[in-house]
Amino acid sequence: MTGLPWWKSDGSIVVAKSCLGNHFMLVRNTCLSIALLSAWGIAAAGTEAPIRSVVLYPGTALVHREVSVVPGSRRIEIEGLPTDFAVDSLRVEGSEGIQIGQLSVKDQATTARPDPREAELEDRIQSLKDKEATLDIDAQAAGTVRDVLGRLSLGSDKDGPALVLTGHGLADILEQVRKSSTESLATIQKVDQQKRELDRQIDAGNQDLEKLRSGRTGQRVLSFDIAAVHAGKVLISYPLRGAGWRPAYRAELDSASGKVSLRLQAIVHQKTGEDWHDISLRLSTGRPQLAVSGPQAAAWELRLQPEYRQPQAFSMAAPAPAPPPMFAMSGARAAAPPAEVEEFQAPFTTEFNVPLPVSLASDGTETTLALSDHQLDASVRDRIVPRIEATAYVEAEAPRPQGDWLPGSVQLLRDGDYVGQSFWQPQREDKLLLPFGRDDLVHVAYQRMQDRSGTAGLLGKRGSREINEVYTISSSHRGSVALLVLDPTPVSTDDEIKVDKDFTPVPDVQDWDSRKGVVAWRPTLKPGESTTFKTHYTLSYPEGRTVLGLP
Repeated sequence: MTGLPWWKSDGSIVVAKSCLGNHFMLVRNTCLSIALLSAWGIAAAGTEAPIRSVVLYPGTALVHREVSVVPGSRRIEIEGLPTDFAVDSLRVEGSEGIQIGQLSVKDQATTARPDPREAELEDRIQSLKDKEATLDIDAQAAGTVRDVLGRLSLGSDKDGPALVLTGHGLADILEQVRKSSTESLATIQKVDQQKRELDRQIDAGNQDLEKLRSGRTGQRVLSFDIAAVHAGKVLISYPLRGAGWRPAYRAELDSASGKVSLRLQAIVHQKTGEDWHDISLRLSTGRPQLAVSGPQAAAWELRLQPEYRQPQAFSMAAPAPAPPPMFAMSGARAAAPPAEVEEFQAPFTTEFNVPLPVSLASDGTETTLALSDHQLDASVRDRIVPRIEATAYVEAEAPRPQGDWLPGSVQLLRDGDYVGQSFWQPQREDKLLLPFGRDDLVHVAYQRMQDRSGTAGLLGKRGSREINEVYTISSSHRGSVALLVLDPTPVSTDDEIKVDKDFTPVPDVQDWDSRKGVVAWRPTLKPGESTTFKTHYTLSYPEGRTVLGLP
């Protein structure tokens, strides 16, 4: 403690002897200031408040900082905070025995670059530009020599006075001119090559710098009073944009066992202007940036539109007011239908604690973290819609896993082979339904018989049309294959159009998946077996009228 003041447990101040020596007059103010600060327990400006943990949401982050407090501390000042969080979202909490008092926030401009790697890149780019400027000087010097040598002649030059060579030693002079000219031209060529390489490095550096830049031009200083009875911690938290995570799923189907392995991964990124070093990371499916309350319900009022009256000729009366809207909500102005709102349940989120410390650079680089694996029992089948496409597609249906799942892309593998990518919308389905590519061992044949048309009826003639189709499906698999054969049948939306339907065999499901007019067969094909489906539709409609939607 030589040269520094300190205080006893009873509060009395003791000043080191170096403050009372021959140089007392020079240092007494400094010593007294330090002694007073120590006596009052006031923390110096720029208290360290490292980032300890972060909660990542899709589209935002909640940052937690930590300040260590010694007994007797009275004031804390933290510099270098980002300026892009709302002050009213800031939370400051002390551990047991630490009370938080008056708090103030001040934003100030700064020329300091918040990211050291950003500063390093800018310095490197500037160094490259300086080298390029030096090369420009060399090129200009070589160009000057070249121009002077070009003016050397035995006569005159129309572009300016010529340098006349006369006397003895002309051959030696010309040889020197030749060598100097060659050297200057070689220098210019070398400079051009070096400049091209420097330009490529500068362009690459600018691209890296653009990815890295956070856009911060200032910093926020947080100051607050505290009363610390004993040592403890002060926790500071605030939300930030420019960070988040999104899910990435990987689903692998074992067609023999009917098992689906579903892996959830998180792609995390952040560009907040501050690197996160060895932080505790927690991922949440909550979305605090979305609305927290839904629309209010109001009465649905119906009214008749006022009758339109032809205005009298040459009337000078003011025009009638516009009729009220045909559909209006009580207590609210008529407006366009609201945009579709994504469905979510804020109180029921799923969180993932990453077990190991995580470091994320503030350059937007995406990092993938594995979160969870699920083994699901699924029913595997081939879906076929022969009227639309004569191809079988493998799909697996399983109960939806427990928890809150976010929409995301799914990488699909079937028996170890990558088959493609799909997108899962968990909020729209109460089950997990995943496609797994084409099944080329199931063959589909579609045949359309010749349509028959005619007229019928005694009093009012009606047109008619018969449509006959045949689907034949066969399997080359070594084992049995479950099929889901779907056929969209004609549905009348007009009382004047009558539709009679006949199927062989009878469909297992009418209006499959609540889709009007879609019928489904669910047979199982044994190895080498084939099956046939026949559809017969008879349409009746007023003669002379055109029916829309016919094939």
